[in-house]
Amino acid sequence: MDGAQARLAALRVMQDVLDGSVRRVGELRRAWPPAEADFLLKRARQEAEHYLVTGGELERRFVAMLRSFLERGGTAGELEQAYDEVIRVHNEETGD
Repeated sequence: MDGAQARLAALRVMQDVLDGSVRRVGELRRAWPPAEADFLLKRARQEAEHYLVTGGELERRFVAMLRSFLERGGTAGELEQAYDEVIRVHNEETGD
């Protein structure tokens, strides 16, 4: 599986996580594509695992953000800005 195929597979798995058809970390790990050299795929899997463990709304937003980031790409700086924006919006909505 090349890098583009791995990202497409990860996008499908992340959507399954967001839809609730993947509910356990073990299911996620079995479905997840190999991501040895792809930092973004590793990060996305970690966030998806964290969401499955916590069930938190902020974590769910991170999964959705990373799914979008995998689709369109971007730099490491843009990724950090995207995290900051998700946190800011979440805090505004929850009053934190």
